[in-house]
Amino acid sequence: MFEPENEIERVLMRAAQEPPERPALARALIDAEKEFTPAEVKRLLAGHFEEGAETITLPAGEQLLLGHPSDVPYQLISALSREFSAEKTIRGAWLMLAARAGHPEQSWMLGIDHGGSWSNVQAAINRAVAGNVLKGRPLDAVPLESSSLASTLRTGIPIPAAKRGLFQKLFR
Repeated sequence: MFEPENEIERVLMRAAQEPPERPALARALIDAEKEFTPAEVKRLLAGHFEEGAETITLPAGEQLLLGHPSDVPYQLISALSREFSAEKTIRGAWLMLAARAGHPEQSWMLGIDHGGSWSNVQAAINRAVAGNVLKGRPLDAVPLESSSLASTLRTGIPIPAAKRGLFQKLFR
């Protein structure tokens, strides 16, 4: 079980269990002088205190619109490329902009072709998105081998593998 180490963590734990503690949660966060993005505030108020991957299964028949972004997220692509290059089981990855029916915010949709454990892929994604590379926009990831979206996602922005080896480093 998670043991809180400071006052903020204790308040967050109480807020997760007792909704009346939510005003105390807000005061503690303000006292901590941390600036939160709107997505972080929404996540905390919903009771999700751990950052990282969350598995969500979309209901059958839910509509999803995929498209190419007008502004390419170079910082996100670079971070994903760096982490995916270290994961030998990832054969390729493609990024698109996604909009789910009934959800006002857009998210990133990442299709991943891999031959290993999905938990290793999730760990690489979590390392890549640490910090503010997502700019408050959620990232959804899906393994391509089990997805009906595979052919569409493969038309997205490719996430290039970072060059490996001494020979590649000599001729940058």
